[in-house]
Amino acid sequence: MTDPFRRAAPRVALLSALLAAACSDPPPRSPPPWSAPEVEAEVAVERFIVLGDMGTGLPGQHEVARHMAERAEVGVAFLLTVGDNFYPDGVTSVDDPQWRTKLEEVYDAASLRVPVFATLGNHDHRGDVDAQIDSKALDGRWRMPARWYAFERTLDDGTTVGFFALDTESLRRGGDDARREQLEWLDRELGRSSARWKITFGHHPPFTHGHHDGSGTMRRTVVPLLEEHDVDLHLSGHNHHLELLEPRNGVTYVVSGAAGGTEKAYEVEWGDDTVYASTGGGFVVGTVTKDRLALEFVEADGGTGFAWEIGKEGEESRGEAAGAEKE
Repeated sequence: MTDPFRRAAPRVALLSALLAAACSDPPPRSPPPWSAPEVEAEVAVERFIVLGDMGTGLPGQHEVARHMAERAEVGVAFLLTVGDNFYPDGVTSVDDPQWRTKLEEVYDAASLRVPVFATLGNHDHRGDVDAQIDSKALDGRWRMPARWYAFERTLDDGTTVGFFALDTESLRRGGDDARREQLEWLDRELGRSSARWKITFGHHPPFTHGHHDGSGTMRRTVVPLLEEHDVDLHLSGHNHHLELLEPRNGVTYVVSGAAGGTEKAYEVEWGDDTVYASTGGGFVVGTVTKDRLALEFVEADGGTGFAWEIGKEGEESRGEAAGAEKE
């Protein structure tokens, strides 16, 4: 029997991506026969959901949120947003009705009543950024203590996971002083972190093959720091699709900007470094243990389109498309 995590043939994943990109509402299909592996009961684990580019209040956002709630029933510790939390122009205040219509009424399932660690996107910068920092929405579960910030999670076995939130719009357009301040902060925080896993997240992707090109500012300023400080995973949005690229110098890059659903979907192209891509709506589920970080790409119909694992201690990343033939 072959390794159940063997990588699927690019032709299979490419066909799936092209079919999804060809129509805004992907055709229905049977539930995939494969998903992220179950974690043994005695292994310490923490799960989280990554969503981005979601804040429309339209039916597509509600549909993606319904599938999120289904996935969260196994138990997720928190949600991460990668920006563009409110379309089209952010929020005007902490009392803006959009907090209710585009956040609280959308993610109201019991399984989603967990902390939401948020970052800012370019559309959020069109409104009152401080209101998103000051907000106590979701009964206080909304967490954005600053434009950029870090937090750490500790698994039951003592494994630490460091998360580092970036304000990529400030890096791109905030001026030299703001850019320098944030980059010095990131360099310092990553350098002094002793976390076994390091995960950064922000809106603009440095590498992507979609409607928007990758950010040159991110490639010039942030990527060298990720590589220098052994970051394992960088999460972003901005392009309204799901995308996984081959690791670059030890860093895995993921785009999870599809939580707005079909109404906000962008086409996605297939690059030489593409491992998986789809459009039409979705999100990513992360499962972290001491030695494994699994990423499950959940598509518009709630099914698993692809799953990928990052290993520690020299183990290679590995993954498989849902529905790929197994021997």
